[in-house]
Amino acid sequence: MANKIYHKHFTHPIFFFIASVFVLESLTTTTALFGSMTQPPTSPRHRTGKCTKKERQALLHFKSYIRYDPEGRLTTWTPGEEEKVATNDCCYWSGVTCNNQSRVTSLELGNKDLEGKISPSLLNLSYLNYLDLSGNSFNGTIPMFIGSMTQLRYLYLGWNDFSGTIPSELGCLQDLYLYNNQLDGTISEKVWQLPKLQRLDVSSNFLKGAISEKIEKSNILSVNLSNNSLEGVPLEANMSNISSIEDIDLSSCKLGPRFPKWIQTMKNLSSINLANTGISDNIPEDFCVGPSRRIENKPKPCYTNPLASAESKLASKPG
Repeated sequence: MANKIYHKHFTHPIFFFIASVFVLESLTTTTALFGSMTQPPTSPRHRTGKCTKKERQALLHFKSYIRYDPEGRLTTWTPGEEEKVATNDCCYWSGVTCNNQSRVTSLELGNKDLEGKISPSLLNLSYLNYLDLSGNSFNGTIPMFIGSMTQLRYLYLGWNDFSGTIPSELGCLQDLYLYNNQLDGTISEKVWQLPKLQRLDVSSNFLKGAISEKIEKSNILSVNLSNNSLEGVPLEANMSNISSIEDIDLSSCKLGPRFPKWIQTMKNLSSINLANTGISDNIPEDFCVGPSRRIENKPKPCYTNPLASAESKLASKPG
């Protein structure tokens, strides 16, 4: 797998206050919030018939684009013989989930040491809702046809070797995880305008440019933009209320030296990481993170003890 980008250590003493508030949040919550993916659907106990020939051929074509499968993860993906149900019916194949009508709804092939490209045959899986190819060595660009997969809601392509830009047309995704690839260019305004998008992780790539002010109108709950060369929102004076975002990681982006006003408009934050962002400003006294936002008439500043506030937030999370 190609070289990956790793988080830098945070050492500058001028950021002690920011570190105490935010880095603890990052160490304890980033894995849970940004690393956790929606669980794939499970196959129903009772199905009608077998998967269709069209979908079986689509999966076999997808397999033909895999150049390397050292563990034989796709050995069950064979044309089969008519009398051998387990091989002929692609709903029984490894990593494949079907609905009760025997239509393919999920491909869960994460961390299988696969190497290759994504076949356009996925377009023939018209019911595909969940696609997990994370933790492999897929390469090339992220296919433009992703935007035409109208039923796809969960796309996990992190820890691969994809290069090029993020497509501007991404259909109706709810989760988009592209972390630890070789992606460059900017994040299109259209990404922030995806109506169903709730979780976005494009950390540890080579993305650059400004973060669009369209983030204010997005419905996203969790955002990870860390370890890129992204800059702040250039038209932040026009922004007043980013109400949807609950968790955001901006570490190692270029945001300083002053504390960005657009971040202050985030009204429902539970956690934020601003390490290594070049911010040398003091944190505004009325800027709050965590459950203290939900306590009415709480005196300012919100953090009388940053670590205690962070710990109280963690303690309040359900186990």
